[in-house]
Amino acid sequence: MAVTGESFGCLFVNYLTFPGVILHELSHALMAMVTGAKVTHIRFFAVGYGGIF
Repeated sequence: MAVTGESFGCLFVNYLTFPGVILHELSHALMAMVTGAKVTHIRFFAVGYGGIF
């Protein structure tokens, strides 16, 4: 569920979930390295793909 907009509630939820997004994506990178995959970059937010504009 993506929360978009500029109301206080939307900004509050986005700030609460930000640390979780970072940890989630870093866990993907860690598991890729553990399994031998080469990690060339990590994208925390998909700008322009229906996410952040």
